[in-house]
Amino acid sequence: IGLNHPSEGGTPLNLEQRLRPKFHDAHAIVFGHTHQAQNETKDGVLLFNPGSATGMFPAKEKTFGILHIGKELRGEIIKL
Repeated sequence: IGLNHPSEGGTPLNLEQRLRPKFHDAHAIVFGHTHQAQNETKDGVLLFNPGSATGMFPAKEKTFGILHIGKELRGEIIKL
């Protein structure tokens, strides 16, 4: 599991493309910075962003995430 905010900051645009090379062997990449919830699997990698618990711009709603780690690895986005 790769975990990153990202530390280098910068624009949240194209964040997925910047993070994937950092975690090339990861089964999941958990990240923030965009304030947009994301819970999808692409090319076998779970891309999980809990969004924004405060609903701060550009979030459209208040959300948080739960990452379930067991026989399966899956994310869950909860709307507040």
